[in-house]
Amino acid sequence: MSSNAGLSPQGQADYERTTAGGRLVSRVVDGVSQIYRAAVSAMVLALFAPLVALTSRKVERGLLAVVLLNLPLQIAKHFFIREDAEDMGSIGGLEVSLSNLALGGLYLAWFLRTPRIVPPQRRNRIQISVPAVLFLLFNVLSLFVAPDATLCAFEVWIVLELFLLFVFVANTVTSRDDVLFIVRLLLVGLVFEDVLMLGQAAGLIGDINVWGIRAKAAFLESSRISGTIGAPNSAASYLGMLMAMAVGVLLAKVGRMDKYLAAAALAMGTIPLIFTLSRGGWLGFLVSLATIAVFGSSVRHVSWKALAAAAVIVLLSLPFAGAIRDRLSADDNGAARARMPLNEIAGQMIEDHPILGVGANNFPLAMEPYITHGFIGEFLYTVHNKYLLVWAEAGTGAAIAFVWFLLATIRQGTRCWKLRDPLFAPIALGCLAAMAGHMTQMFVDTFRGGPQNHLLWLFGGIIAVMTRISAPPPRGLSGIRESRIA
Repeated sequence: MSSNAGLSPQGQADYERTTAGGRLVSRVVDGVSQIYRAAVSAMVLALFAPLVALTSRKVERGLLAVVLLNLPLQIAKHFFIREDAEDMGSIGGLEVSLSNLALGGLYLAWFLRTPRIVPPQRRNRIQISVPAVLFLLFNVLSLFVAPDATLCAFEVWIVLELFLLFVFVANTVTSRDDVLFIVRLLLVGLVFEDVLMLGQAAGLIGDINVWGIRAKAAFLESSRISGTIGAPNSAASYLGMLMAMAVGVLLAKVGRMDKYLAAAALAMGTIPLIFTLSRGGWLGFLVSLATIAVFGSSVRHVSWKALAAAAVIVLLSLPFAGAIRDRLSADDNGAARARMPLNEIAGQMIEDHPILGVGANNFPLAMEPYITHGFIGEFLYTVHNKYLLVWAEAGTGAAIAFVWFLLATIRQGTRCWKLRDPLFAPIALGCLAAMAGHMTQMFVDTFRGGPQNHLLWLFGGIIAVMTRISAPPPRGLSGIRESRIA
């Protein structure tokens, strides 16, 4: 029976009006509720869309491209500037660059795409290099003994970035396409730097300061060039390391376009390398070529290709033989001789502070008491020997860990070469040759910052990945193979 039965006509009309009003109110409430839910959903999407985007493969590769292409560009902002320390060879500020910002994004993406619960049989250990961890640890510990903890923190920040770059590459690069992606971007960056430095050598490009990209046409009012890297010795090391890798790419079983890119990078880098006028850089690159020749001598076709690449480099260098001869024979105003007292100062620091050193990035400050002991001269600067510098500033443990990491990476690269993978073996050879050359140059330079440090740790990660992929899996095991640097 209807609930409005027996009502008068007037009551019936009132009832219908009330019911219609109720339905209208109900529709309004439903509409507002839907709008509210849509607004909340839009807000949630707006808040978390960047996080969701980070899990995209394309976004991750874009961030990695920023890290790699910014190596030569060095677009960065420095905070808490200490010009007095920078003038003496210390890192003079806290560097916030496109590279470390992008690296932070890569780690966030890695965290977001890692499942929280993984079955034990599918769980893979994170690949961590023991010497790399120890090197970072001893640098951190040097904070407690440093005369200037702020200066020490500047270098610890750089070491942390290098360590994180190594760990990320060693653990997230899992395929041949990933390795080739990194190699191609490194070669693209090298070609860009080659073009810029060729323009500087020809006098066509002056000072640059655009969008954070800076380049000086002259270094300390001399004819030496450095591109966007800032110092000729660092520029020479960067060029030499990637040119050695380019030789490895030429020897590898890659596509024609990759070979063209590597050949262009190698040929175009020869003249800029000469005009850095860096004797240490030249020596390092020669050591790299010799390393490739020695390892390649066991494989006929590799040996011939390496000789052909060396012949091209020699032919491109012949017109500038005079400039090379002058740099090697001319008076350097006592620059080389003046470094010997600095080595002696470093030796005394090591004797006085063998455990934790004098504090990372604190060599110029710690040097002052030793100057009064007969070390008086015009050239007062950070010691030009990376090994002594690490030993004096961060202690014996840091020096051992640093050399351990370098030698372990060389050993890993040698193993990858012996596996004879047609793609990875020659690239690994180029990378280990680059590291051998850089290890030579570190005897005569500081190398606190710059792209050559990133390349050192990046090559360590790439070599670990290539060895892992190339190595046959152990019997009875499947899935991702492990390869540790230890």
